[in-house]
Amino acid sequence: MKANTGYIGSVSMIVKRALEGKVSPLGFLLVLGFLSSMVLLYISLHVHFYTLSESIQEVEKKKEVLLDQQIFLTAEYNRLVSPERIIPLAKEIGMRAGSSIEILRLAYYEDSEQFKKEAPQWAQLYFAGGSAEVPLGKWENR
Repeated sequence: MKANTGYIGSVSMIVKRALEGKVSPLGFLLVLGFLSSMVLLYISLHVHFYTLSESIQEVEKKKEVLLDQQIFLTAEYNRLVSPERIIPLAKEIGMRAGSSIEILRLAYYEDSEQFKKEAPQWAQLYFAGGSAEVPLGKWENR
C-alpha cells in the first residue's frame, strides 16, 4: 500500500478537477481560501517570530550593559566608602574621632530580654582597661 504524501500533487489534482468542472466553484474557492490563509498564517508567524527574536536580542544587550554598569558602580561605591579613602579626607577637613565626653546620649538596659538578638561588638560598653563590665541598673546620659 502506498500512501499519498505529495500535497502538491493533491492540490494540482483539485485544480485539475476544478478546471474539468468536476469540483464545484464554491468547493474550489474554499480550498483556495484555505490554502491562501495557511500561506498568510505562515508568513505572519514568521514575521512575528522574527520581531520577537529581535526584541529578545535587544533586551539581552540592554541586560548586559546594565550588568556591566552595575559591576562598575558597585566597584566605585566600594572604593568611595573604603576607610582608606574616607579617613584621610576626614582628617583633611579637620574632623576627628569623638571622645567619651562628647557623647550626648547613651542608654543601657539591664534586661536583655528586651532585645531579640545580641548587640553587635561595637555597641557593647567597654570601660578603660578593657573591662566589659556594665554598672547595674538602668541609666541614661543626656
